[in-house]
Amino acid sequence: MTDIPTTTYDTQSAQVLNIQPFHGPALGGMSLTIHGHNLKSSHGYSQPEVFVGGEPCTDATVVDQEELTCITPPGVGGKCAPEVATPL
Repeated sequence: MTDIPTTTYDTQSAQVLNIQPFHGPALGGMSLTIHGHNLKSSHGYSQPEVFVGGEPCTDATVVDQEELTCITPPGVGGKCAPEVATPL
């Protein structure tokens, strides 16, 4: 049996301060920009996981330590606070 590598995520240090746009359609597929602190992993080579309404976003891209973008998932329209989890 081979060991499957796992990644540990930190949901405590990433702090979301602002999102644009503030709400979106239930169909998802909308570009979301998140501003905050500690949005990039401490080692810098792993992408964060972003969740909206408990559902994972796609194409999470770190712009810098204080900004990232992603595409919203379907089924979570309206106002839902995003959660950012950065790999340790």
